[in-house]
Order: sequence, then C-alpha cells, then structure tokens
Amino acid sequence: MDRGVRLEKAIASRVKHLSPEEIYLFHKKESYSPNEAEQKAVYYFLVIGDRIGNATICDTQQSVYDQSDGQVNVVILGHRRFSIQDRLYASQDFMQKIMIPENLVYASHQYHPQIHWQHSTFNDYGDLSLYYKRMAKTVNHYLTARTTSQEENDEMFLLRSLMR
Repeated sequence: MDRGVRLEKAIASRVKHLSPEEIYLFHKKESYSPNEAEQKAVYYFLVIGDRIGNATICDTQQSVYDQSDGQVNVVILGHRRFSIQDRLYASQDFMQKIMIPENLVYASHQYHPQIHWQHSTFNDYGDLSLYYKRMAKTVNHYLTARTTSQEENDEMFLLRSLMR
C-alpha cells in the first residue's frame, strides 16, 4: 500500500470519528523494507476540536491500526482551541511549532479563529529558582570539598568514595 494512501486513510478516519476543526500532522516515522507487508508507519497528529476525549482517541487509534492490518499507527494529541490558548500556557511554544500552515492536513473550514499566543516575560515557576539556588550551592560545596580533600581526613571518606 502506498504511503500517501495510508496517510489519506488515516486522516479520513480521524475526520469520520472525531469531527475535528483542524488536524495537524507534526511528525511521522516510516520503516522501509523490501517486503511491503513489513513496512510500517507511525503518524503523530494534533487534533483540535470539541468532545475529543481519551476514550475516543484510543478507539480511533485502534481502529486505524486494525484497518491497516498493523501497518499504520497513529498517535493523537486532542485539545480544544480554547484549552490550547488558555490552559496550556507552559506548552504554548510546543503547540506554536506544531500549528503552522505546512503541518495542516485538514480544516473543516477556513474561518477558524486565530490563537493569541502569550509570551511570558517573567518566570512563572518561582519554586524552581529556589531549587536551583539550593542545588547550585550544594554543587559548589561539593566541588570545594573535592579540591581541598585530604587523605587523612575521616570526614571526607564518603566524598573520596564518590570521586572514584
């Protein structure tokens, strides 16, 4: 089966089962073999639409796999447009790289609202900066102790065993 035909069938299956607004193909892996029955493909989709839950996604993935006799697997990320903009704030850079016109393989119509990407000018994770400061201090103490360790110092026994 031609790879283009497999991709078209996978997309048609998505549209039929999920009723999405848009579908983006953001990655694919294909294996090549002289035996056509051993050739396999995995397609990674971002599906934007309402009522796309885990059960629906799992059913769709299994359906594509079964219809292709195990030659095509799909991995689906499903989100609502509102969720991408409002709730996936930390993942917007990832989503912005996926949602480009070159990756768009299906759109129910051309008038979908644009997502207003938010760019942070400050760090939202204050606790990580506290962990970083403490870890930097610990590493600094370790490096200082390692360079000033003496063979007869019993307190440095554990440190010397870690250095080897």
